[in-house]
Amino acid sequence: MFRRRAYIIAVVLEVVAIAAASYLLRSHGLQDYFIPAVGVIVGLHFIGLWKATGTRRFLGIAAAMCVVSVVSMLLPHAGGGLDVRDAVCGFGNALVLWSGAMWPH
Repeated sequence: MFRRRAYIIAVVLEVVAIAAASYLLRSHGLQDYFIPAVGVIVGLHFIGLWKATGTRRFLGIAAAMCVVSVVSMLLPHAGGGLDVRDAVCGFGNALVLWSGAMWPH
């Protein structure tokens, strides 16, 4: 039931999007948004998992990861110490993935 082609396309697009985000954010002086941007990209990657498996759980994970990552972009950046933006993004997405393992198919 796993559609390998859909998953491969999602992974290739994910890698290209992360590379593009790295280049574009850095070239526009927005490198502080890199981790939340990667959170959105990885969240969108779960749409590919949904297409590959047909399991709707992955749509919920995709939506939740994108929401957590976008919300974290709205937080202030703290240079030098603990960056709240990165902490919320990383911990929030970890919680999404952890709880996503418990969601019904």
